[in-house]
Amino acid sequence: MLQYIRNRSKALLWILVVIVVVSFSLWGTYYMHESLLPKPLAGTIGGREITIVEFEAAGRDLLALHALRTGRMASRSALEESGAKQEIWSRLLLLDAARSFGISISDDEVAAAVKESPIYQDDKGAFDPNKYRFFVSTALPALGFTEELFHELLRNELTLNRCISLITAGVSASDSDISSAYQKRNALASVASIEFSAKNYEATAKPSESDIQRHYESAQARYSTPEKRRVLFAQFSLPKTDQKLSDSDKEKALEKLGNDAVALTVDLLDENGKARSDFKGIASKHHATVNETPFFSAQNPPADWKEKTALLRAAAALSLYQPDSDVIQDKEDCYVLRLVDVTPPEPLPLEQVKSQIVADLTGKLAREAAYSAAIQARDKIRAAMTAGKSLAEASLEYKAQTTRSKITPSEKNSASADNRTPIFAMAVASLDAGEVSDPVPFPSGPTLIAVEARDHVQPEDSKLSLIKEEILATKKSAALREWQSQAMRRKNTAFLLADGR
Repeated sequence: MLQYIRNRSKALLWILVVIVVVSFSLWGTYYMHESLLPKPLAGTIGGREITIVEFEAAGRDLLALHALRTGRMASRSALEESGAKQEIWSRLLLLDAARSFGISISDDEVAAAVKESPIYQDDKGAFDPNKYRFFVSTALPALGFTEELFHELLRNELTLNRCISLITAGVSASDSDISSAYQKRNALASVASIEFSAKNYEATAKPSESDIQRHYESAQARYSTPEKRRVLFAQFSLPKTDQKLSDSDKEKALEKLGNDAVALTVDLLDENGKARSDFKGIASKHHATVNETPFFSAQNPPADWKEKTALLRAAAALSLYQPDSDVIQDKEDCYVLRLVDVTPPEPLPLEQVKSQIVADLTGKLAREAAYSAAIQARDKIRAAMTAGKSLAEASLEYKAQTTRSKITPSEKNSASADNRTPIFAMAVASLDAGEVSDPVPFPSGPTLIAVEARDHVQPEDSKLSLIKEEILATKKSAALREWQSQAMRRKNTAFLLADGR
């Protein structure tokens, strides 16, 4: 059933609004020390006390959204490690603003959002109550949800979406902004790229013995033996007779195969949600073929798994605390994995890895020197252009490391030897004629990119509308970020950044 959710996650996101969570660039500046806040509080917003209960309820919303988007329940600790507290405060700030705006989502609006979701519609686009009841009776319980909790989560998301719409209501995209962006992306540009190869700085980038020792101690994971894992796996395969079925019958057989695998994942857990020990016996009762891998590392997977990247990713995600995987589909087979044992990494002796450390540090120091040189060149070129020199005159000092080419950023096969990655095209599309970029990272070293001239093309209406949407999305994100920054500065607003204890 979790696979059911994953297969329909794109449609499900249609009704679960994806909130643009803004990273608080000033995080940590506007908060009160834990000792100054009463223990039951997580913080205050505009003088209104945010209790631990309210803070944790917002955190549960995040866990629920993660589950509905991925079909996998995330642990609270995993979300905390990913910086979820900032997302929680973002939600609380917006919900507080929604209250001040008087935003209220009715039951009818929640029901309408459900009915408009493609996941519950038939082939003609009409709401199919049977599909909805199937989702409620099977998918939601598999994730620990009730229908009421699902509706409340949806209500909160609709509230946040409406609040963001009000905050960003004044955002617009001018015709000149749209036209400029169109020309930057679709017109042929004459480009000069000035490369600062890291190799040219390696001769002077020599790490000291103390640098080597510090790096060895701080990067033990890199200079250790690889972690190795041993995995049991249950494989569900179509009988040879079923492989000759018609497409429709084969699809039904594959669906049954997947359901059998899902049933196994359920039976592998006891009434307390812990993994049962008899993986082989339980899997055999479900008519699965059970095999076991030898110990293997990510760098040296089992021979018959080298092309099965989904299995390798799933095996890497398992822990001895949560040893069983969800159902993994690989072509026409379904798998369920059980992590059996892990051999942790062990540090290698310094002398054995010293040459590698020297090479790593030399490369790092050379890249830093190359980046510093690129910054100095950028500033020197921009200053010369401000003083009235042309781009060609201002960059004359760097002629030997300059490559000239022509590129249309929107064309994948643009005739440019320098168009090494999409990053290059994105940099060109961000510049006006006569502008010089900040250093753009490439494997060989940073590169300054300058647009010397740009042709003019006749706009296409279909492309203009897409560009307008992108500009509006960018400006709305900036407006929301600014609103949140101001909201954080409000009087009597404080965030407890410890653990909400």
